[in-house]
This record gives sequence, C-alpha cells and structure tokens, in this order.
Amino acid sequence: MLKKIFNYYKIKTIKGYKKAKKKKLLRQIEILKDDLTNTKIEKINSNLELPLRQFLLRYLINFRFNISIFHSLSDQRSIIYPLPKEWITVLEEKNFKVNKILSLILLYFLSIFFFFKSFKTFFLFLIYSNNYFPNSKYNCFIKLTKKFTSRFRRIL
Repeated sequence: MLKKIFNYYKIKTIKGYKKAKKKKLLRQIEILKDDLTNTKIEKINSNLELPLRQFLLRYLINFRFNISIFHSLSDQRSIIYPLPKEWITVLEEKNFKVNKILSLILLYFLSIFFFFKSFKTFFLFLIYSNNYFPNSKYNCFIKLTKKFTSRFRRIL
C-alpha cells in the first residue's frame, strides 16, 4: 500500500516534469528561483532580512520546491508550499497559481518546527560542551598520499 502511494507520488512528479518540459517552463522555473533570491521580505528589520532570506532559500527553494511545482502542473492545481507573502506574489506574477492560505499556514508550522529545533540544538550544545566530553589530542587524516605523510614526518 505504501509502495503504491510512493509510486503515485513519483509518477505525478514525472508527469509534471514532462508537462513543464513540453511547455518549456524548466528555464522559467530557474529564473523564478533567481527572482525569489532577489525578492526582499518586507516587515522585517533590515539587519535581519538578509539572513532570514538566506535561511529560507536554503531550506525552501530546493528540489522539493521543484516537485511542488511539477505536482501543481500535473494536476493543474495551485501550489501548496511554505512560502512568505512576497514570494507568493512573485509566483503569481509569473502565472503560477498558489494557495495562499495553506502556503502561509505551512510556513508558520515550519517556523514553529525550527523554533523547537533550535531549543534541541541549544540543549545538545549544553550537554556536549561540559568538561566530561572527551577531548582528543589526536587528529585523523583519511586518504593521505605518501608524499604528504613523508613531509609531515619531517616536520615532527
């Protein structure tokens, strides 16, 4: 059962890719990503806007974004993907249909997820930064050439 669902998901992606290729939208999708990269997120402090935009680009504008576009093309439905309002506007200007409400709700859920994940990271840092964590006086080098190791021995 799970395999059928996964295969349906793959087939839907491939079908959307073929439609995008047939309509010559693949290049337009890459241009769209560049436009999203240059679109500033408003209502954010100017000092925090660039790091936030880079964070969102890193985690959102990747192959999953392509897959969501391909799925929307295969079903001829609107894109449902976590995006800020400014990016939704850019998508709509490029004639992509976007479900604004669900996309914004997904963005809020994603931000809550990263909020809790930051606490996890902080506590793991506290746990492993204490004095009981073993400190090593040795380094491990993998796949070194003999030429490098002979020079390294002369240095010691």
